[in-house]
Order: sequence, then C-alpha cells, then structure tokens
Amino acid sequence: MDDAIINKYSKLDDVLAIVEQLNGCMSLRCSREELTKIVTSLIHKVPYWVNPVADNAVFYRGRISPVSLDTPGEYSYCPKEKSKSYGRCHSPGTTVLYGASDIQTVVSELAPEIGEVVYVGKAKILAPYKATFTAVGELDHIRRYDRSLFKDNKTRETIYSSFGELNREDATRALLVDAFFAEAFSKPASKDNEYKITSALIEYLLDPTKLKKYVDAVAYPSVAHRGGINYAIRPEAFDEHCEWANFYAYEITGNYGYGLYTINLVGVGELYDGEQRIEWVRPNT
Repeated sequence: MDDAIINKYSKLDDVLAIVEQLNGCMSLRCSREELTKIVTSLIHKVPYWVNPVADNAVFYRGRISPVSLDTPGEYSYCPKEKSKSYGRCHSPGTTVLYGASDIQTVVSELAPEIGEVVYVGKAKILAPYKATFTAVGELDHIRRYDRSLFKDNKTRETIYSSFGELNREDATRALLVDAFFAEAFSKPASKDNEYKITSALIEYLLDPTKLKKYVDAVAYPSVAHRGGINYAIRPEAFDEHCEWANFYAYEITGNYGYGLYTINLVGVGELYDGEQRIEWVRPNT
C-alpha cells in the first residue's frame, strides 16, 4: 500500500477527526476497501506487540444446540464459502475461529435461555509449537489501570519501552487509536454491517504481511463478560497447531442478568473413530 494511504492519518488531529466521523455513521457508509485503507493508516506506528502464548494455554468454543453436537467440525470455524455476512472479526468471504478464555465468557457471549444446552469444545496448542498473539485494547487498558489485560508484567514493561521510543504526539495518537478500537469492540451490534470496522482491523492484524512478527490470534475484551477475553484465531493456525482436548455440555438452569448464569454439566464428550466422532457420557456425580 502506498505512502499516501499510510500517512493520511499520521497526525494526531487527523486521527481525532476520522475517529469522530467513524463514531458517527461513516463506517457504515464506507466500502470494505475504504475501511481497509483507513485502518492501515490508523494502525501505522501503533506499537501492537506480539507475544508468545503460554505453553499450557487453552481456549474454548461454544454453540447452543437443541441436539448434541457429535463431530469436532461442529465446533470449528465457518468455511469461507459459507461466510456471507460481517461478524465482529470477519467479513463476507473470510473466516476466523472464535474462541474465549473460559467457559463463563463462552456462555455470556452466547446469551442462552434457561433450559437451553450449550456445547463447549476445549482446545489446546500442540507442542512444541509456540503460538503468538496480539491484543486490541491492551494499550488502553495499561493507560487506564497500569496493568496488562493478561496480568503480565513483562508485556506491560515491553509496551512502556515501546512508548519511550515515540514522541509525545505519536504516543498520544497511538493511545487514541487503541482506545477507539477497544471501544468499537465493546459495542454490541444490532446489524452485521456494524462490524465492518472491527473486522477490518482483525483482518489487518492477522495478515502475515502487515505486522513485523507473525500472529496466530488476536485477543480482545469480551462484550458480554467483563474481564473475559475473546480470541480471533487464524483458521490455518488452528488446523496446523491445535487440537480439541475435551467437550462439555452445560444446561442453563438460571439467568440473573449481568452475565450471571447458573449452569449444570450434563455431558462430557470424548473423541472416537480416529477423532472424527464425539461420544457423550453423563458426568460422574
């Protein structure tokens, strides 16, 4: 992409102006290509760090279903050819695997009704692969609370060091950009095209040609479960370096608002037939 596009919003005042427009209706009117150009310029010089995922890290993926989900593919990402609309982290014709840091976040994001069953897959990263990720809202979180979203002092110090290399205007610009995107991710959407700006950012961050280091996933704060973390994972990274470890079925027994649910474990799944079929058993009580 040429320098004219990259430098279009290089000044703090220019960023403030475009952010105010995007917070209006501009992102809904812009084409996907136009938003990609805007995101490319906004992200320029923002120190999005790339960190290794912890060796013992796992993530969860859930779905609500009236019938049992008996194959691993039912917990996976949507095939590109079936991707017809915008999601928080994808646009039509593209796909990511959505995951979460814990089961409570999965349940809150799905917003199930009492009596429904949430099927959850737990995935792990295959050793010795060292997966990497970056995060939306990490700069904003450190600015506000002086601590990492992931309670990681090393990341906090790395980011502080990166900001030490920027002049005051560029540092303020970077904080404004991350705060804008963090807020964009925190907003629930009533229509799928309201995800156009967030999906454009994720596509940029997951593009291996954009950041200085390769990224397998992008983390972002959960909208529905305060303190929870969601992940947008490159499908290729999941296929090549992850595997399903366990499966669970939870019946929703209570919904008290504010993301507070009571759940009952009603099934535990294990893989059979060369890991192509899930067999469910009642949990030990």
